[in-house]
Amino acid sequence: MRQGYAGLLAVTCAAGVVAQAGAQGGAMPAPPGAAPRGGTAKATRKPAPPMLFRPLELDLAPGDTYRVELAVPSPTGKAITTQLSYEPAEGVAVHADPRWKDRIPPWGAKTYPRIQAAQTARGEVPVRARLAAGGEARLLVRVAAPRMEPIPGAGKLTVRVTNPFKTRAMRGRVQAANPDRFLGTVTARPFDIPAGMTGEVEFPLPGAAPAESEAYSFTLTLRTFDGHESKETFPLRFPPQPPK
Repeated sequence: MRQGYAGLLAVTCAAGVVAQAGAQGGAMPAPPGAAPRGGTAKATRKPAPPMLFRPLELDLAPGDTYRVELAVPSPTGKAITTQLSYEPAEGVAVHADPRWKDRIPPWGAKTYPRIQAAQTARGEVPVRARLAAGGEARLLVRVAAPRMEPIPGAGKLTVRVTNPFKTRAMRGRVQAANPDRFLGTVTARPFDIPAGMTGEVEFPLPGAAPAESEAYSFTLTLRTFDGHESKETFPLRFPPQPPK
């Protein structure tokens, strides 16, 4: 009985202490690691991902124009309105996507500017995109011209085309012209050459009757589907032609 009475007395005293603390505006200390009363701890905001061009490096021939992708995250994680500008080095122009309105939603946006290489451009040309509210991206543009090599043959003209690009195929057409009417009606041939490779286009010469001692003028014009054009005239000597 005495032990039971003592336990009841201890519980009653403890309850009185808790009630008194509540009446005086006090609070029980929070256990270690618990969030403070009246709210939760604010989560640390993740930094915005970087602005990014895709591809990171772009191969162009002089005169080419190519559309790229630019991912533009919101630097604040919220919807903002801010200016996007481009800073290309000499030899390259950037044509902004007309659909871009300088508004970025919380989840970010993408835009698709066109990169154009000048006819006189050569080598590596950097391009920078800058967001006024913070953030930038860089694109390396490599400009190199394709090469043509004509090879006179028996009853045909073969033109070797070398693609100088490191990252993408080159597609277009080679057009041939000759005042001696060697070509007949076949004056153009398409090509599709992988990066860094050399391909061939072949022109039959149904009207050819060349003399071995003479050189004949052939003008070759190469056009890519992205806007490059180059033209060169070659004096060509042909081997003996097969009998007709």
